[in-house]
Amino acid sequence: MKKLLLIFACVSIMISCKKDKNAASPIIEEDHFIYNDAEVDNNLRINQLQYLSSHNSYRKFTDSIIYQELGKLVDLIKPILPDGLVEWEYNHIDLYHQLGEYGVRHVELDIYGDKNGGRFYNRAGYLWTGRNPASHIEELKQPGFKIMHIPDIDFNTNYYTLISALKDIKRWSDKYPDHLPVFIMIELKSTTAGDVIPFLGFAKAEPWNKEHLDMLEDEILQVFPREQIIKPDDIRKDKPTLREGVLQNGWPTVGEARGKVMFMFDNEDIGTKYKDGHESLEGKLIFTNAKGPDQPDAAFIKRNDPNENDIQDIVRQGFLVRSMIGGTDEAQSGDYTKWNTAQEKGVHFLSTDYYRPDKRAGTGGWTDFHVAVSHHSYQFNPVTYGK
Repeated sequence: MKKLLLIFACVSIMISCKKDKNAASPIIEEDHFIYNDAEVDNNLRINQLQYLSSHNSYRKFTDSIIYQELGKLVDLIKPILPDGLVEWEYNHIDLYHQLGEYGVRHVELDIYGDKNGGRFYNRAGYLWTGRNPASHIEELKQPGFKIMHIPDIDFNTNYYTLISALKDIKRWSDKYPDHLPVFIMIELKSTTAGDVIPFLGFAKAEPWNKEHLDMLEDEILQVFPREQIIKPDDIRKDKPTLREGVLQNGWPTVGEARGKVMFMFDNEDIGTKYKDGHESLEGKLIFTNAKGPDQPDAAFIKRNDPNENDIQDIVRQGFLVRSMIGGTDEAQSGDYTKWNTAQEKGVHFLSTDYYRPDKRAGTGGWTDFHVAVSHHSYQFNPVTYGK
């Protein structure tokens, strides 16, 4: 019975989100690094380029024993989840090497609040598979935001804390100080297996409130100084709204943005809490995912499906857009339709799990699907370049 309850919790979370040691990824030699950001014309605006983006950029394969047990149970409910756990069949290298070896310039980090520390130290998934639930990871005892996909079940990650992930980006940034901006999208996670099934010992998520959002800015500033961050005020300037700043002032030039980072929220529903009365994000560090191009805070607008009809118009107006262009479905089918569509429509952040082919390519239904922008770390945006 417990196993069935667990799998229904997993399914609920997977629908809402829609091999195995805790050690970090092995070090990859930097011989394969390509750095050509310096060749980009400093007079171009940052929205005149397209960038390769990684989805759930921190994530590693699910613990193999938990995955096997979940797989057995998912077979019982195939009508609800026909693809089983295939959506979890991707694995990332660390951010430093994504930036250096594959030219990724937009990343996505999922974070959970852990104000007092220790909330995610034990893993109920271990207990469920007959193991000691203790993770033995000291970082998980410390207060601060934690990075993972789903606590207790799908927790393997290259970084346990937001600060450690940001420090890895900063390490690469310090080595290449004239790089194109690195865009960091943050998803505030608010649902765990413990929130769906509250009586089996799974960790619950902390609610996101003003205190947590203030703490988030504090953690960012522990790693990146304010002057290294592209902020909403840098775009709004003297205009009454951020939207008018985008439309009339435009985005920074490449020359102005070199060596900087920019933060944005994945969540659309967090905007009201984060703005806290500052409708154009006055004084804030993070761009919201605006509900539409007519909103005062409009600057970044997520459109996960590149087939949405308004994307090209949004891009043409000057707003930044992110779309998903390739996950496990594409890795199995070899279908580049979303990738091609997103490029043609001018999507700025082309997000994928496959900036390199799956190691299983050619076996078991996996293809060598993978994508790259034409100049390693950038390509010219067909909608905005030259405009």
